[in-house]
Amino acid sequence: MNPSVLVVQGTEGPLSTELLLPGGARALVVLAHGAGAGYRHANMENIASAFESRNLATLRFNFPFMEAEKRRVDSKIVSIETIAAALETARGVSELPIFLGGHSFGGRMSSHAVVELGLDVRGLVFCSFPLHPAKKTRRESCRTSSSDSCADVIFEWYP
Repeated sequence: MNPSVLVVQGTEGPLSTELLLPGGARALVVLAHGAGAGYRHANMENIASAFESRNLATLRFNFPFMEAEKRRVDSKIVSIETIAAALETARGVSELPIFLGGHSFGGRMSSHAVVELGLDVRGLVFCSFPLHPAKKTRRESCRTSSSDSCADVIFEWYP
């Protein structure tokens, strides 16, 4: 399937985006990349292809730091607002049930976006670990203000 190129209008400006919408898709995953590589990295493309093979659409996008070719990740607020903007873009192109998720940093920021911004999604999809920043324990980084902010959490394993 040929992907559609879209633009997410983030708080820091327009961000490159790609929508992969297979025929018969059952849901759409807004998929955020990790700290070390953008949405077009082979790992992100492989994750999107794996979802496509299971009739799941994906919307992948760059965070502002990656779009600007910076090495340091964006602040948490910029990151979660970017995810919210990507979610709105997804809602504008599809009526499918939507999940948020990502690879490492992207998955972690997606969970913060749900809890801190109250985003209404069907669930979270974490595609790799760790779910905590470098040099922080899980206990330090997994504290949330609400334990019922999301209906489902899906842990995908790609051996």
